[in-house]
Amino acid sequence: MGFADLFRPKWKHSDPKVRIEAIKMYDHLVPVWDLATADPDPSVRKAVLEETMIATVMAHVLLHDADVGVRQVAARRLADVVGLPEMFAEVDEQWPKMPKAYHAVLQAQGKGEEACHALVRQVLDKEADPEVRAAVVPLLKGDEKGMVALAISDPSPQVGGAVLEELDDRETALRIALKAPAATALMAVRHLDNDGLARVASSPVDETVRRAAVERLDDDDGLVRVAQSDAPADLRLAAVQQMRYEDGLETLARKGKDPEVRVAAFERYLTMADEDEVKTLSGRLLGDADPRVRTLAVRHTDQTGRAEKLARSDPDEQVRLAALERVVDPTVASAIAAQDASPAVREAAAKAVNQPWKEKAARYRDWEDPQRWKVVRAFAGEVSSRFPKSQVVLNQDEEEIYVRGSLDDVPIQIGIWATFGSLSVSMRWESPLPDIDLTRDLTKKPVKARGDVWGEKDEVRLFLGPAIFVEGRRDDAQAMAAAWGVLPPEATEPVIDAMTRLDLSFAYFQSEEAKASFEKSFYEMDDPVGAVLEMARILVDFFKAVKAAPLPAAIPALEAGDCSYCGARFNKLRRSTCPNCGAPVAW
Repeated sequence: MGFADLFRPKWKHSDPKVRIEAIKMYDHLVPVWDLATADPDPSVRKAVLEETMIATVMAHVLLHDADVGVRQVAARRLADVVGLPEMFAEVDEQWPKMPKAYHAVLQAQGKGEEACHALVRQVLDKEADPEVRAAVVPLLKGDEKGMVALAISDPSPQVGGAVLEELDDRETALRIALKAPAATALMAVRHLDNDGLARVASSPVDETVRRAAVERLDDDDGLVRVAQSDAPADLRLAAVQQMRYEDGLETLARKGKDPEVRVAAFERYLTMADEDEVKTLSGRLLGDADPRVRTLAVRHTDQTGRAEKLARSDPDEQVRLAALERVVDPTVASAIAAQDASPAVREAAAKAVNQPWKEKAARYRDWEDPQRWKVVRAFAGEVSSRFPKSQVVLNQDEEEIYVRGSLDDVPIQIGIWATFGSLSVSMRWESPLPDIDLTRDLTKKPVKARGDVWGEKDEVRLFLGPAIFVEGRRDDAQAMAAAWGVLPPEATEPVIDAMTRLDLSFAYFQSEEAKASFEKSFYEMDDPVGAVLEMARILVDFFKAVKAAPLPAAIPALEAGDCSYCGARFNKLRRSTCPNCGAPVAW
């Protein structure tokens, strides 16, 4: 310590350590200012900055100190004391841009909010760097109108983003989204609710902004607004694809201003609504002005009368072609094939005449009886055309149609029950045998014998083929199995084969009639016409074989056996294998 130090205040002492200790003794400006701005030792200047709370001192050091370390301390302390963004604490070897703007703002400290805002606007007007402009945005707090105007006018999304962080308000975000440059508006879209998103998507703003609004919109009412707006076509269609519920889609399909929207809405509706709803809407859209909508509607309607009218008279070729798919009356198809101006329509109509029921029966279950009746009549007509000297007999009260004729002088009747599309083939004959009722049922598996399986009160099942059996009380079942066993193989084997191959559920051979019933409805079969005609031939051949065979005067009693593999019970007469599973019989 020098002699002169005895007469100096400690903050002017020659020893830096003493000056640092002295800092804590002073809270008035003069010593703090002198030590912070003029002390030759950087450690002293730093220590002063760490202790003081005077922002003007920090700002002066930040702008004028030659030591970057001191400037960094000043910047950090200013950010802490004044509460400004951390960006203002960033100081590097170059003269920093942030502290310059910061210092300008600090000049307004203590002059009131209005003066501070005015100075901030000067920084915003003069500063070219968007990072600086964004950093001073928080100092505009209290001037929401000015902040919104800034977000709308400033070309930098950094500034707009800073405004949105300060004003997290949906109404403010909407104003920015509608008026700001695209980059800023895209950020504003993330702050909007569904109403705001719908308004942006429906407004004439940048298309990328509108698309972003549509992608975030999860309200069908808002999406309907977009689809009905003047937005570009791809945006309106995107709104349709984003809809989640049938009501809005139905509205657009019926009332959409744009045909493209109506088509898109109807197509999406078809994937979401149930069948009854689809039928209802399709009926409403049969009169739509756009042929694409009518084409879709006629393919899904159950109103065959209106479909026939469209097939005859719609001005659009594609609609007429689609309507032909719903025509079930061969006379209508014939008239179209002869009169339509379009070669394509005439060709399709001619095809419908040749096979008027096949392509239209897929929705048979959904139709009401009048529509079913037309298809069944068309099907019966085709059967009759391939059955020589046959006629179609209608019994509409019973909902049945018959095709009646003869094969080799044996009367044959093919029956179709319109309600379910059930098929049967019957033959008139005089049977020399007891009644025999054959059943084919894949769900009824044989059960191995236990106890007295031939008891008087037991129901028994005797197998004649794979899952094919006769069943009933002991005496009845045994009588049927025994009678079947004495028939010639050329009579019985084709019947057993047909029951499996043609998928029959029953075959009855009774005193005056033999009848075979199919498991599937005619519209479910690959070739029902061929199946019924083949079964008719099999029944006639059965009749011939039985008539030609020398049957025994008395049917021998049943010799029953059980399969050791599957448990099936059967007549052992002329058998070396189990009729159900094919396993060898061990006697």
